[in-house]
Amino acid sequence: MYSFVPRWVFIVFFIGVLGIPSSGRSESIFSINGLGESIYGATARSMGMGTVTLGVADDQNLSVLNPALSSLQSLTTASFTYQPERYAVQDAVTKTHFNGSLFPHFKLSIPLPSRYSMSLGYVQETDYDYLTSKTFLDEDEPYRSDIEGSGGLYSVRLSVAGKWQRLAFGLGLKYYFGTTDQTWYRDFANPDFVDSEDHIQAKITGMGMYSGFLWRLHDDLALGGIYAPKATLDQETEITAIYSTEPITQQHEATIPSQYGVGAYYKAMANLKVAADMVVTNWSEFEINGKQSHQLEYIDTARFSVGVEYLPSIDPRRNYFLRMPLRAGYYTQPYYYKDADGDKIREHFFSIGWGMPLKGRFGIVDVAVQWGKRGSVEPNTVEETITRIAISISGSEKWGKRRKWY
Repeated sequence: MYSFVPRWVFIVFFIGVLGIPSSGRSESIFSINGLGESIYGATARSMGMGTVTLGVADDQNLSVLNPALSSLQSLTTASFTYQPERYAVQDAVTKTHFNGSLFPHFKLSIPLPSRYSMSLGYVQETDYDYLTSKTFLDEDEPYRSDIEGSGGLYSVRLSVAGKWQRLAFGLGLKYYFGTTDQTWYRDFANPDFVDSEDHIQAKITGMGMYSGFLWRLHDDLALGGIYAPKATLDQETEITAIYSTEPITQQHEATIPSQYGVGAYYKAMANLKVAADMVVTNWSEFEINGKQSHQLEYIDTARFSVGVEYLPSIDPRRNYFLRMPLRAGYYTQPYYYKDADGDKIREHFFSIGWGMPLKGRFGIVDVAVQWGKRGSVEPNTVEETITRIAISISGSEKWGKRRKWY
């Protein structure tokens, strides 16, 4: 085996994989409903370009969303991402801050003989993490109610991609798993009343499919797309109340939405790339036991993103900093449910990013900074200002090698 990347890249990668299931938490107050905050599977490179990824046709695109892009890898490639976040939550009265972090994805791509490749990946689909507190003073006995949630939905993905001339297709399976925990605390001001604590835990498992394509119209122009049908997951809910002798167990079915999207990529110059994506998620399909929520209106969302990448110099003999790719981007979308008054919760995010090549051309550390807002005090009563930093490390090994197909 020929090694082209320092071994620490893969050591850090596997440490990250071991820490993924237990470490991923953000802090969005909007994760209190549904399955939590939906996490978009963006690498740091993708985030730096406004989360565009579907049609970016080069071997630096390690997308976990479009399985067809694995066909671009001529070497065995591993990648993982770490994403710390900071939330500033503003309502009509107060402003609070929360810090969190996620390991949103990892991916291992292996080129196979002939025209095929295989990928194994992990994606954090949703994050369920919040703490709310409210004091009730107009009751016969005043009390404070706290609700705390944690957990999320994850998926392990296995896909195969094949290519024919300028077309590539990918098809994959997703195994969903996850746990959401919700604890209700009630603290009475009167010491003669007993405080209460109730706990609800839901365990979710199931299977799903996803697919994608990449069409190179020209050496400098490509289109990509994805489609994932809706999936029905098994949900086992266990309710433990302070006055119950035994927990109550209930069996449910959760329907998660279908998703489709298209993306375009254009290499305007040798050192300038431009891309745009549109991804639609049909959250109106979200149901529990075949029924939609009577309290919230879940809506279909369309995510529009655009980004650019600029390389100051394509000469490998130039100064290291001139060989660092620079990125910028923007995306906007509504949140997947409306607020209690029926108003949409909109979000807008700007991002910048850069890459730091490792030894030779067989590894890179990508960094992105994303800033934006979700919701507003008027009319949504709550506004989140979110700052995200994404760090992706990727490296390649000559475990399998083939010539490029274009």
